[in-house]
Amino acid sequence: MISALMNWLSLRDYDGELRQAVSRIMSRYSRGNVSVQNGSALDEAGLLALSETADKAMSRMSKRMSA
Repeated sequence: MISALMNWLSLRDYDGELRQAVSRIMSRYSRGNVSVQNGSALDEAGLLALSETADKAMSRMSKRMSA
């Protein structure tokens, strides 16, 4: 009980509650999306890296097709 009060006073419980809330929201909005349900969600940095990799691959493929 005292540790719960200390967590509340120091806002440590806020991080845990935030993670749980994000998890609940992701679960609710990902119904039917198997990739997200399996933990394969990408953040903005991951999406940018994936996009850059795809751009490079498309450029290489375009060069090979025109040769």
